[in-house]
Amino acid sequence: HHDHMICKCCGTIIEFQNNKIEELQIEVSKLHNFKITSHLIMIPEVDSLSIILKSLGAV
Repeated sequence: HHDHMICKCCGTIIEFQNNKIEELQIEVSKLHNFKITSHLIMIPEVDSLSIILKSLGAV
């Protein structure tokens, strides 16, 4: 299973897989008696590439 990070500014998509994130989701779901059928983790951030492109007038 893999996840995606998507830049809200430029649309850059980075696929990644992290066992720690998977393990934590399972741990927290068991703690609260939930069964995970899907998930979405949102971390608001600006892609550094977007900052560079904007400063150059490319975006």
